[in-house]
Amino acid sequence: MASRGRILTSVFDMFKIGIGPSSSHTVGPMKACNDFVNNLVRNGLLERTEKVNVSLFGSLALTGKGHATDTACMYGLFGESPDTVNVEKASLVLQQVRDTKSLRLGGTQKVIDFCENKDIRWVPKSLPHHPNALQIRATDLEGNLLHVQTYYSVGGGFIVSQDEVDLGFNQSAYKERNISTTTGHYFECADDILRICKEKNISFSDIVMENEMQLHGFTEEEINWKLDEIWSVMNDSIERGLHSDVEYLPGKLNVKRRAPQLRRKLTEMSPKLTDRNHVSGKQMRRSHSIHHAMLPGMTWVSVFAMAVSEENAAGSRVVTAPTNGACGIIPAVLKYALQELIPKQFHGIGSREDRYCLSPSKQAPRDFLLTAGLVGMIFKHNASISGAEAGCQGEVGVATSMAAAGLTAVMGGSPIQIERAAEIGMEHCLGLTCDPIGGLVQIPCMERNSVSSNKAVNAASLAILNQEESAHVVSLDKVVQVMKKTGDDMSHKYKETSLGGLALEFDEQDMIDQGYTVNHPAC
Repeated sequence: MASRGRILTSVFDMFKIGIGPSSSHTVGPMKACNDFVNNLVRNGLLERTEKVNVSLFGSLALTGKGHATDTACMYGLFGESPDTVNVEKASLVLQQVRDTKSLRLGGTQKVIDFCENKDIRWVPKSLPHHPNALQIRATDLEGNLLHVQTYYSVGGGFIVSQDEVDLGFNQSAYKERNISTTTGHYFECADDILRICKEKNISFSDIVMENEMQLHGFTEEEINWKLDEIWSVMNDSIERGLHSDVEYLPGKLNVKRRAPQLRRKLTEMSPKLTDRNHVSGKQMRRSHSIHHAMLPGMTWVSVFAMAVSEENAAGSRVVTAPTNGACGIIPAVLKYALQELIPKQFHGIGSREDRYCLSPSKQAPRDFLLTAGLVGMIFKHNASISGAEAGCQGEVGVATSMAAAGLTAVMGGSPIQIERAAEIGMEHCLGLTCDPIGGLVQIPCMERNSVSSNKAVNAASLAILNQEESAHVVSLDKVVQVMKKTGDDMSHKYKETSLGGLALEFDEQDMIDQGYTVNHPAC
């Protein structure tokens, strides 16, 4: 694999608290607009600013309406941040912006005229650096340009300014972000990580923990607190999705939520959510319901993933993992491990050292997230986690790989088994296209999360059960390389543009014929 330099990404960049429905099309643009206004304040330009307009390019323009990109931009301009925004309150402010055609910049007293139909522009052509680009301009009363910045939303909620692109992501760019580049474990790829694990007799999670302290300056207590917060938000999104009383998701497809109904059906077969026993064949034969015959094979992990994905589609609070479009997989597999797998090890099923005996609900999620985050870093650094750049293999594929690695780690897998699980997870997602119907993060995205959560569990199982190293022919680094080439070769029609695949075949007439309500947004 050609070297792209040292990996310096933080695990807290891979897992970011935000809102749905998209990390690249919602979280990224909100952060960019917020950053732009902060720059106006820092440069003393706010009071002179009388007009701000946003131009959305490429994939942001082609699927931005369905991804609420325009809404996210306005949230960012009036000072909201993805990790702290109260969606209900922000929605009220947004309605005021639309009613008064004015906007209060950055939560300050500075009010400007703002009409979203004129001041947010949709430009289908892509800019050279990345297909997700937005340019923000501020002008004074006479129309003179005060400040302009181009941002790229490169996937997973990461944004990069044109200034940073011009720096070339070299050491000086990291120094600006207060990242030490002279300490910690040096690695560029999975092979480097396996070497470090072997030489120092440490785990994937140990490497990340030590780098977070040495590179990014966190204490161990701070890291654990942040990891616990991430898992808490993930778990909350599962529970909200399972128990939601909102029947339909927003958008022109009028899609009905399924997680609450699936939860009820599974609970009928296993009355307590914490019941560790599978339904027996005898119990199944006693049931005359086709649902009871089919659902045990689906298991809770699929329903957990569906619950989070539906919350994301509703614009609720979720964790990018590593993107919003794939945000259901890692929480689902982690909760499944805590509920179904780790407890069985304490009752003689399998063997596990005492690491989780005292508090599996605390330490296991930390190890899972650190391990999964490290695998995500490898993909982000050496390939892509952007659906607009690599197709859905860069989102659901990477999340599947990350979840498989995390599960293998908490089930006692060795570093080699973790690397193997991650490779299997991606290998069977290669070529996955990103073709959302109507530009909404709903079909096929939600079912894809559900199905892929099971794929991650299968990948971990294969990696743990197969003890022979010789059986592992394709390395994780090799599959990362192939994934990147596949994304490069993939037509732009299948990379979050809704110009091909399911998005093209399922047109508005199909929706009308099948009873869906199609609403055309006012532009």
